[in-house]
Amino acid sequence: MCPDETKSLPEENDLRKDIFKNGEELFEEGIEKLVISECVSGTAQAGIREKEFPELDKKALEVIRRVWGDGKPNDEKFGGRITRKDLLTLYDSNWLNDEVINTYLELICERAKQDSSLPKVYAFTTFFYANLSRHGYTRVKRWTKKVDIFLYDILLVPLYLRGHWCLTVIDLEKKLIHYYSQSGVMNTRCLDLLRLYLNEESIDKKKEPFDTKNWKCECRQVRNL
Repeated sequence: MCPDETKSLPEENDLRKDIFKNGEELFEEGIEKLVISECVSGTAQAGIREKEFPELDKKALEVIRRVWGDGKPNDEKFGGRITRKDLLTLYDSNWLNDEVINTYLELICERAKQDSSLPKVYAFTTFFYANLSRHGYTRVKRWTKKVDIFLYDILLVPLYLRGHWCLTVIDLEKKLIHYYSQSGVMNTRCLDLLRLYLNEESIDKKKEPFDTKNWKCECRQVRNL
């Protein structure tokens, strides 16, 4: 089941009215958050300077105006299958849906394709881990029928657990698995499943085992933006 909850059109319209009740002020507030800034963190991180987001050009700002503007949730697409309804999940504390996560990971992969200096990246969809954890390797082995994942440097595995998104980054070159979570707690079940998946995938596609016994696993805590 996807984390994105289905709402009726009346409920959707009510939600949109609440979101846009201060239309222009909301837009300006959103832009302020997106414009690049350097700030000194709070007491716990005094002296550490952070860069937030790059400055947006006029074309990007126009897209944002279209997203935050009036209109039906599904009446316009922004780059492929993304609709206004999907992009609105990025606003404030709304739940991100699968389409936003999957599209963002696709953009990362596309950037890697266009720049040979970057690591080669392959991203699984948000539905991959759910199927793997519930049904095992046999359910997902056909998903990579035309792809050799072992030719990539980085594998991205998004997963939705207990009300929040997590990300597992498998670094095939460095033999390292990073687990990014808001809780900062290592998910050993997830890591064990993915290591087992790599072995089963190698046996199925390459007819040889894939040893991850000496691999390192690290858990990284990320703040909820």
